[in-house]
Amino acid sequence: MGETEVLSLVPESRLAEIKAQDATPMFVMMTVGYEGESKGKLFESLASGKKLKEWFKQLWPLKAVKALVTLMKGEEHIPIYEAHEPGQLNRLVVGNIISATKKVINDVTHALGVAYITNFSTKKKLKTGELNACSLEAECIFEANEGGINFIVREVRKLVGVALCNANTTPTGFDNSNILAVVNAMSEENAAKVKGILMAEGEITKEDVRKFVEKNSLVPTDLFSVKTILEQKAVNDALDNEIKNAVAEKEKEIKDTKEKLQPFLDKEANSEASELIKKSGILKDTDKATVKYLVDTMKVDVAGKDDKQKVVDAAVTKQLELMKTSGVTIKTPDNKVDEDVTDGSDNTDKTTDKEKNVEGFGGRQIGKEFTEAKTNPLIPGHEEAKAAAVASK
Repeated sequence: MGETEVLSLVPESRLAEIKAQDATPMFVMMTVGYEGESKGKLFESLASGKKLKEWFKQLWPLKAVKALVTLMKGEEHIPIYEAHEPGQLNRLVVGNIISATKKVINDVTHALGVAYITNFSTKKKLKTGELNACSLEAECIFEANEGGINFIVREVRKLVGVALCNANTTPTGFDNSNILAVVNAMSEENAAKVKGILMAEGEITKEDVRKFVEKNSLVPTDLFSVKTILEQKAVNDALDNEIKNAVAEKEKEIKDTKEKLQPFLDKEANSEASELIKKSGILKDTDKATVKYLVDTMKVDVAGKDDKQKVVDAAVTKQLELMKTSGVTIKTPDNKVDEDVTDGSDNTDKTTDKEKNVEGFGGRQIGKEFTEAKTNPLIPGHEEAKAAAVASK
């Protein structure tokens, strides 16, 4: 909301009275309540501070919202605090509500209040955005309800006060009870002084303005509304850049973490693959020696696969077909030649050169064409090993 719209809600006599006492008054427009659901703490009375319920849901009908506006427009100046402290005496009052209006936003009636802030520290927190929301304190007549909403507000008897807060750290009764505008309204006399200082030297330059701002310790919100500042392309671009950098940094952290975890995930997946080979239904009629060979030599990547058993079964089927095509069988200990010869035959080593070019594997002879990456396409790194072997010839 713009400065003109906010100040137009303040009665002229009241505004003139304030400006006569305060050279740079601050006004705040806030959403105090609206039609719909809110949450809150229930007390026996706000004066006693005796809590009856910690956190309950309540429904605010249109009649109750209109009552809030009427109370804020009344003769009583509703106090503004910086925190909810029911029952505590001598609470610090940092301002008062001096006007109000109702406004329909997205088909929902909102009760908007205009507050005059008098506390210097509170002004600073509002300028920096440290205080960006509010929460009401009211004495109401409730009707108990058995549904998801615990109570329905039937009457608002008194608006005791409004507490300012930071929505990021303090829960508010209404989810969107935000500070809508912060307005600094200098008196005409003070504005004339500022203009006179700037005009005294003749034509005003950007350097003159910069020096004036530095000398008087002004911040952008002293001169412009937050809306005007955020509409500047340089500000928008800077905010977008900050967001992009933050997102990129988080994405890099996630990527680095995944890369660090990947070796452990791969190891776990490979271990899981061995168990899946043993359980494969493809091998239900296969001898134990062949199964053990497959478990010990096959490397199947199942990381991230939805149906891991299906992936393993397909790899086992392909390996068995390759073995069958090549005429390879696994010798079991039962087929091994008895080393204790008793029939007088020659027991000297008659192993041929071809037989020597094999690896012993659990009591069976396995050709290297199945145990080396360069010849077995099912072993990881096959293509690289094959290419290296061809290059070395």
